Amino acid sequence: MSATTRALCGPRVIDPYIRLATLIVGLFIGAPSSFELLTDLNAQLDIAFGLLIIALPYFPRTVALIITAVSITLTVGLTANAVINDLALSVAGAVLLTYKRWKLTSLPFASLVALNAYLLIGSEYYSFFHCAISIGTFVLASTLGWAAGTTEQRITRLIADAAAQAAESERREADLRNQFALDAHDTVSHGLTKENFMLRNALSKTEPGSELNQDITEILLANRTNQQNLRSLLAGLHSTTTNTVALSHAVETVCDDIREAFSAAQRPIRITSAVTDQPCPPQLTAGVGLLLTELATNILKHGDINDQSATLDVTCDGPNLLITAQNTPRQLTPRPEKYTPPTTTAFSVERRVTMLNGTADFHTTPESFTVTATVPLNTPGQSPTPSNTPAAVSDTSHTRASTAHPAQPA
Repeated sequence: MSATTRALCGPRVIDPYIRLATLIVGLFIGAPSSFELLTDLNAQLDIAFGLLIIALPYFPRTVALIITAVSITLTVGLTANAVINDLALSVAGAVLLTYKRWKLTSLPFASLVALNAYLLIGSEYYSFFHCAISIGTFVLASTLGWAAGTTEQRITRLIADAAAQAAESERREADLRNQFALDAHDTVSHGLTKENFMLRNALSKTEPGSELNQDITEILLANRTNQQNLRSLLAGLHSTTTNTVALSHAVETVCDDIREAFSAAQRPIRITSAVTDQPCPPQLTAGVGLLLTELATNILKHGDINDQSATLDVTCDGPNLLITAQNTPRQLTPRPEKYTPPTTTAFSVERRVTMLNGTADFHTTPESFTVTATVPLNTPGQSPTPSNTPAAVSDTSHTRASTAHPAQPA
């Protein structure tokens, strides 16, 4: 029996019935003699055989040797009840054959033959007819044991086959779902790419700073966000909790998308990133990318068109990722020194930071609006960021707006 089959079926199906049968036979042999336990040798032997039969199912591999030793002892001079010995040895053979242990079964059979030979020679009341009944009882019990063992093997085989068929069916369904997901990804990705080309073409024909220019740029950023979400979804299709993504690569990819969008909109922004190559879960890197896109969208949407000081900085501060966005608002309304925005907006910056188990701080001055987000990078089972890990640093500044041709999407 293979390890897989044993794991599937566990204890044998027939074991409870074997234990019940041996219990009944053991009580049948030993119980009537319990009243004469202290005075009669035959009663003591009967009870011993009864207990031995009850213990048979729990020691299938060694009990035959024990039975053989007891039987041999009986044949060298002890007076025993032949019926009791017949039952004990027959039950032993039946139990052993449920495990298909033919060699061990030969031992109690040999003991039975030796016992019958001893009784034929030493007892005038024991005939060949009794000997035939004794051996017939053993053969009948052993046949029943063999049939039970064969039935157990067939049940085990059916269980293993059913489990294998279920696993194969589940694998085929998983492959089919994956193929559907890949087809859906290809279709949606093609549509988003075509939309990106059209948006960049339309953006190049608008006047910088106009409302239409701003609207198309926001749609372009949303398009890039949708493409990022689609890539993250496909990457996580076969991922497990052990898969990780390089944080620096994920941040640089998003920063490049933001630079392209702001350059196409002819809006100046300075983006700096100093992020370590720490491996992070795909869910964390995807959330950080969405947070950066949200901050860039807010700068584009609420920032002054002529603002030359808009910045977006991403750095590592120990085990945390520090993101700072600063710009000059169009119309700065008086607010307290520490401003906490409402959390009812589903896609607000604060909501995204909260989803990443981080904190956000909003600070206003007459000249600028600053958002500082702190996102923890350490997750359960992930080691903290080493302080001496080399950082992949990039610093790209857009100090003046330039007319950009429609760029190829990443």
